[in-house]
Amino acid sequence: HALARENISKRISGAVPSTRYVLRVLHQSGAVLQVEVHSSLTDYNGRPAVMGMLVDITERRVAEADLRRSETELKEAQRIARIGSWEWVISTDKITWSEELYGIVGLDPSVPSPGFDGMPRFYVPEDWERLRAAVERTLQTGAPYELDLQMIHADGTIIWTTTRGEAVRDQGGTLVGLRGTALDITERKRAEESLRLQSAA
Repeated sequence: HALARENISKRISGAVPSTRYVLRVLHQSGAVLQVEVHSSLTDYNGRPAVMGMLVDITERRVAEADLRRSETELKEAQRIARIGSWEWVISTDKITWSEELYGIVGLDPSVPSPGFDGMPRFYVPEDWERLRAAVERTLQTGAPYELDLQMIHADGTIIWTTTRGEAVRDQGGTLVGLRGTALDITERKRAEESLRLQSAA
């Protein structure tokens, strides 16, 4: 009997592996649920048997869909407004840029964004110094900042952005990074300069 069970177990272990799939199930209330089905072969008193489990994942799937929709809407809103977002984690020196911020600067989103030490190349020198001083003040005091800055586009042209930054703190209140936005105001600046020249003529 023990040998027979051992043979069954060997056949089971070499048979169809465990499976997992999702089904749409109609609830008696009329609602459509999404159920994740887990099944696998097992040895039950010397006989092969299927063991299964059903997990209701409806709320998780709805939350995932809502998150994807929110991310899509955020990207579209940033594209229309020409505003990008960013976040800097001090401990890892990792700066995360939104897709629109890459577009404003003219970089490929697949290229990793630079750390803080790599940021000077994106600004004219005097404006980088203004930004660096503002960042240091925020790190020391926690106060937010807002600056109009000249940035260097990937094609070498100068663009203008209104850059805002604020402190990010952990649950204990420790400052762990910064986050903010960069609004492309190049067209506005060019229009102001054009009006200034016309007025001076």
